[in-house]
Amino acid sequence: MAEHTPQYLRVIGRLQADRQLTLRLGYLTETPPWSDSDGDSPLRAEVFDDQGGALGSYPLRLAELCMEGARVKPRQSVRGFVPFHPRARRIVFSYRGQPVHEIARSDAPPRARWSWEPGRQLTGMQTLTWTGDHPNGLPVEFFVRYSWDDGRSWSRLSVATQEFSLAVDFDQLPGGERCVFALVATDGINTTIVESARFTLPRKGCVALILQPLDGAHFASGEPVPFQGQGFWREESRPEWEQLTWHTSSDTQPVLRGRLGQLQLPPGQHVITLLAGSEPHQGRAQVTITVGSESAAAPSYSRD
Repeated sequence: MAEHTPQYLRVIGRLQADRQLTLRLGYLTETPPWSDSDGDSPLRAEVFDDQGGALGSYPLRLAELCMEGARVKPRQSVRGFVPFHPRARRIVFSYRGQPVHEIARSDAPPRARWSWEPGRQLTGMQTLTWTGDHPNGLPVEFFVRYSWDDGRSWSRLSVATQEFSLAVDFDQLPGGERCVFALVATDGINTTIVESARFTLPRKGCVALILQPLDGAHFASGEPVPFQGQGFWREESRPEWEQLTWHTSSDTQPVLRGRLGQLQLPPGQHVITLLAGSEPHQGRAQVTITVGSESAAAPSYSRD
């Protein structure tokens, strides 16, 4: 007998004070960040096949929601990844053994198709478009994932929506030789995933981030100016802590190196520049500060 790939149903919702459970449309995934197979949560998801046979009972995480106003009844958020057997057809949600909600699996999955295709100019803001529906007329929601390493890893680009388009800034996407979008369509259980054609994007520069000083900040004469920053490599999804150099508009050479430091600057306005990473993928960020009583010009900020 062939083994099936384990799948998990994403469950997100709200449990009201009167035990009314409302759920967003879930979706099936093969790689959940976590899954609770055991526990004593009062809210559980009980999975059944089409003959009523039990396939499993799983706890769902509950967390109190902060609500303003004394008259607002307390609510709890519901989160979980429920192991989902291929023969599963019905899920009953129970609170302390009492059923509070039920969902059934449709006999057909949603349909989805890309109408967007990679063009010659993959830069700046562009709109991804698609079509989709359900053969049984059920509501369908969509979201988009992105991979820059031919599908070995994925990054989610959007929240679930019933719209058929998404604006994406290609200049902010990590680059690679075989990039691809994945359109995920769900009816609440059944999930259809359609990948776009592969395309190539150039590798992006290291993102430079200045945490201190803040743009437009004022410092008294003789007061040390704090420097704090870092870089971030989009393709590797990792921070850059070492290759960091600081420059000021009054110096031709780096005034500091590394994540942290402080420096006394002469009175006047100064443009502080952080360079992160190394050429040809070095990133830059700038802030403008004022030292002393001089009036500051309009603050400026740039990053590339």
